[in-house]
Amino acid sequence: VYPGSIALSGDGETAWTANFFGSSVSEIDLPGRRIRRTLPIKNLGEAVILAQDGKTLLAATRDITICIDLQKWEIAGKIKTSEYGSAFFKDGKGQISNVDTAKWTMCPIDVEKKIVLPPVPAPYPARALIADPRTGDILAGDCDKNEIVRISASNAEVRKLADVQFPFGMGIIDHE
Repeated sequence: VYPGSIALSGDGETAWTANFFGSSVSEIDLPGRRIRRTLPIKNLGEAVILAQDGKTLLAATRDITICIDLQKWEIAGKIKTSEYGSAFFKDGKGQISNVDTAKWTMCPIDVEKKIVLPPVPAPYPARALIADPRTGDILAGDCDKNEIVRISASNAEVRKLADVQFPFGMGIIDHE
């Protein structure tokens, strides 16, 4: 199945995976440690992200973003996003963009209207991009250089944080 990406619910009870070779998305009951259900999406599942409404899951499949209604567990729409949109980025304000890893652009998505807005340059040529909600900085995983960098929100300074072999995805865990 080869899960290529994971998204978590706000309560930490549920996870969703984009299943690359399975051409599907799975919903996982974390406390029960079992797959609840799997939805065929008929494309290679590259990435998933939970929309701000908490009711819609987005799945990236190269040039299409699939909108999944989590209550009905069905495809609620498809959005033509970019030529090679294989990742998602959510900025500090909650705006979700599809990252085109061929052109290094980001296509902001209006989830409610199911449309893509004009592309903007990616802040860094990386498949793994995540905004730090505490600082607004962006963490980027550079697969070519095998490193993770921090891009300062205040002055756009790029600072290497770590050597990591092929950083394909990242997450931030807040320890309070």
